Amino acid sequence: MILPKIALACTVLALTGTVLAEDGKTLYQDHCRKCHGSEGNARTARGYLYFARDFTRPAWQARRSDEEIFRIISEGPDGWSSMPAYSKRLSDAERRALVKVVRDFGKSAMP
Repeated sequence: MILPKIALACTVLALTGTVLAEDGKTLYQDHCRKCHGSEGNARTARGYLYFARDFTRPAWQARRSDEEIFRIISEGPDGWSSMPAYSKRLSDAERRALVKVVRDFGKSAMP
């Protein structure tokens, strides 16, 4: 009787992790779109005002590792940027999902 309950709990946990990884686009829309834009090109009023990064630029993508992007999302960028740190607002899995979304903007901009 206990074994089926444990199996169900493990299945729910596994599915929850998968949903978070696939839900990066929703997280991006909720937390990043206002500055970085729906297309990731930072062509928004807030993007211009706050000098948001254009994720579609191949040069920007080439200079950043996934770990660096994760660190920036987690801690906020170094220097004068007004981007907040998300380490206390989003889980590790959610921040990793955002890294994938940022990388996908780079892929869609390639010829």
